[in-house]
Amino acid sequence: MDADKEVADRLRTAREAAGFETAKAAADAIGIPTATYTQHENATRGLPAGKARLYAKAFSTTPEWLLYGRGPTTAQGAGGADTLPVTRRIPVRGTVQAGAWSEVGVEEAPVEWTYFEVKEYQRAELFALDVRGASMNLVFPDGCRVICALPQEAGVRDGDYVAVRRTRGGLCETTLKQLVVGKDGEILLHPRSTDPNHQAPLKLERSPDAQEGPEVIGVVIGRTEVVRAGRGPLLNLTRG
Repeated sequence: MDADKEVADRLRTAREAAGFETAKAAADAIGIPTATYTQHENATRGLPAGKARLYAKAFSTTPEWLLYGRGPTTAQGAGGADTLPVTRRIPVRGTVQAGAWSEVGVEEAPVEWTYFEVKEYQRAELFALDVRGASMNLVFPDGCRVICALPQEAGVRDGDYVAVRRTRGGLCETTLKQLVVGKDGEILLHPRSTDPNHQAPLKLERSPDAQEGPEVIGVVIGRTEVVRAGRGPLLNLTRG
């Protein structure tokens, strides 16, 4: 067996041990083209040291083991943590209105991509939403970007910040709130705001039509700030 094939076999072993069932799932999580990763795992291209470090970090192993088969197979065995942070390329699915139910919902296709360093949710499906409105400004100011995991993967707990969606009259409405379980078991969606207009909680009531919701579509696991705040058409700053 040639050296490139041995490296490719170790890469596949590390990927499967890390819980990625397919090469595409691993490539999406790392944020590289699937074709690039597949060529390394199929030994059609040699694995350079830089990519070995990237894959080792994503799969919680070591570059030395991937490239040469030397040393421990896991970063933990080399004195590292159980789970190392991985920078993920995450789709931005749209805008969430923090102030109230909004007709601005989550888009089917990504409007752009963002990057976020993940530790506990390396293999979860993640997406990002841009926050608008003042009702959560104590936690998520207008203009920031929240990173969400699917509720079936992250679970939903009392006190979680959640993106909630419902359908009314064919329109998809979304809001961002803190989920709080009341004494009688009712679920309330609380704003966290300095604005006196955003203090009353919303009650999460079940619709007779389950397809209309409301339903929790995302559990916030982090945030990344969006520095660019400009809106509207591009300005022409050229002279003449």
